[in-house]
Amino acid sequence: MANYRNLNTKYANKLREDIKAMMDEKGILLTELADRANIEKSVLRNYINGRNDINSGNLIAVLKVLGYNLQI
Repeated sequence: MANYRNLNTKYANKLREDIKAMMDEKGILLTELADRANIEKSVLRNYINGRNDINSGNLIAVLKVLGYNLQI
């Protein structure tokens, strides 16, 4: 049986890295991204630094600001 906790952590870390890369590519600072996504700066900072997870609504808002076309 697969260890789902490790698999989820792997995907969560990959998503964090992808968001950081998109921020760098677009030249968007964390504070600007949080403001434009209408979420608390500390929430985004803690997520980006791996201290907390992010809820789906905030994640969708962040990805939208970054121009990522998320289809659900």
